[in-house]
Amino acid sequence: MIADYIYLAKISEYSDTVPKGVIISQEEAPGTVLKQNGTIHIKVSEGREMVHVPDLQYKSEEEAMTLLGSSGLTADRREEYSDNVASGVVTRQETEAESMVEKGTSVVFYVSMGPRPVQINKPQPTTAKPNRTQAGGGGTSASAPQTQAQTAPQTAAQTTQAQTEAKKETADNQVKNDISLIDKWGED
Repeated sequence: MIADYIYLAKISEYSDTVPKGVIISQEEAPGTVLKQNGTIHIKVSEGREMVHVPDLQYKSEEEAMTLLGSSGLTADRREEYSDNVASGVVTRQETEAESMVEKGTSVVFYVSMGPRPVQINKPQPTTAKPNRTQAGGGGTSASAPQTQAQTAPQTAAQTTQAQTEAKKETADNQVKNDISLIDKWGED
């Protein structure tokens, strides 16, 4: 009650433009004469509306956007690679979940693009140049180091030859063993 005869009716509302505690408006125009026990109706600013930031981590991108929109917040979507979070799922957010921010605040969150792609470099063929060395009184030319591709056929041929020789030696040993057994039977 003001001056024992006039009442003040206060209504509070959020305002993006008027600071908290400041009168936004009044119903009665300035200079209006009020009756005794009359009421002045005013709207007082509560400042910008504050809202809770939703927890976006491990939500789908679509769900994160919906949560932000329903909270009156705007989305600032970014991408990053993650070995632990599936593609299209929020990995983290910059504004802490459940903190209070002004309505309309932009919340930065990161959406997984899955694991970072691995780049495999194709080996380039190399050509070996002859290696020349000086030995004794005259120059001799040594052959260039051989690449794996150049030595592979020789290795395979050598392996085949070694296997053939091993089989022949095994067969020779078997024949010798058989002859030795026949000789022992003949002695009995």
